[in-house]
Amino acid sequence: MAGTENTQTVHKSYVFLVPIAKWLSAILVLAVLLGSASYCLADTPNYYYDKSGRLTRVVNGTEGADYVYDDVGNLQTITRTAISTSPPVLQSINPNLLPKGAVSWVHIYGQNLFSTKSISTGNSSVKVNYFTASDSEIQAEITVPSDAAVGMVTLNVTTAFGSDSINASVVSSAISLSPARLTMPAGSSTTLSVTVSPAPTGALSMLLKSSDPTIAALQSDKVTIPSGATAQTTTVISGSAGETLITSGDASTYALIIGKDIPASAPGVSVYIEQPNGDAVSMASFVSVYRDSQSGPGIITSSLISIQRGMPAKIQRTDQPYGTIQAAYNAAATGDTILIMSAELTESLSCDRGVSVVLDGGYDVDYTSNTGVTTIKGDLTISNGDVTVSNLAIQ
Repeated sequence: MAGTENTQTVHKSYVFLVPIAKWLSAILVLAVLLGSASYCLADTPNYYYDKSGRLTRVVNGTEGADYVYDDVGNLQTITRTAISTSPPVLQSINPNLLPKGAVSWVHIYGQNLFSTKSISTGNSSVKVNYFTASDSEIQAEITVPSDAAVGMVTLNVTTAFGSDSINASVVSSAISLSPARLTMPAGSSTTLSVTVSPAPTGALSMLLKSSDPTIAALQSDKVTIPSGATAQTTTVISGSAGETLITSGDASTYALIIGKDIPASAPGVSVYIEQPNGDAVSMASFVSVYRDSQSGPGIITSSLISIQRGMPAKIQRTDQPYGTIQAAYNAAATGDTILIMSAELTESLSCDRGVSVVLDGGYDVDYTSNTGVTTIKGDLTISNGDVTVSNLAIQ
């Protein structure tokens, strides 16, 4: 099936720096296609492109041609297809539920869909990012923001010969990925869970994406949660050392891949992280350690442990972390709550803006539990606006 970005202009030109052989093959293909006696050259051709900008389909009159490439971008096959001039007929959509704050992958079934040019929605906040189409099926990637209204959304499919529509529903179910952080050695694999709450009344199909598949790839980037279920899993496969994000809409997992093992004979490791001035613990460092132990004659077992300290403050509304409380305050708006880790922090905070905020200390590194107290070794000066303080000690 050919793919297209839904927001592109149909008549679109690209300029690529590609090997001459590819240009020659493309020119020959177009010459054969456009020179065919069965084409009506008076018709305006429609061109379709994939996410890499490669031509994947040409529709001209009642004929079309699909272009298939190998993994490195070489043109492999061209398939000619006769196209019906009848308008599209949409028969069903699966799944028909779209959770908020997620990227869904849906299948729309029907007839006369080969020349699909665009898919629009009746909801301005719901976006069709990309789709592929055959004569009887459309597969579409749809993003629903977390603030989208719950209720029916209409998908309008337009082909070269007409249009039709079908309804889906935006539901309040929220998607999360677990664990939120993965630390893996290179060349290994682990399980990632996709969880939905509350449980949907029908099936959901989520599309996951790794920002750098060379570091962490997904065995399957599409995860279907059956009707009535609350979770499904996929496998993460680590590649080269580095860090990447695995996302589906607003849900994300941070993946840290470690490139080298500590030798089995290595002594124990102690880690202490501090600022260059020695005053405070650095809150933006990741440290991963292999702990080796002798479990039997000649047998070494290794378990991966990780020590993480995150940013010391974040704005609850935006979930954006900051390296200092001052930086979080400077970015806050009226009504914001600034969450602060339970730690000793050396800084002087000046609240001099005309905003009303809450400084709430005592949180753990994940900002999920508030049972401690944050100690600020410095001054707190309030010269403008309103500041409410909770679980903070000033020294």
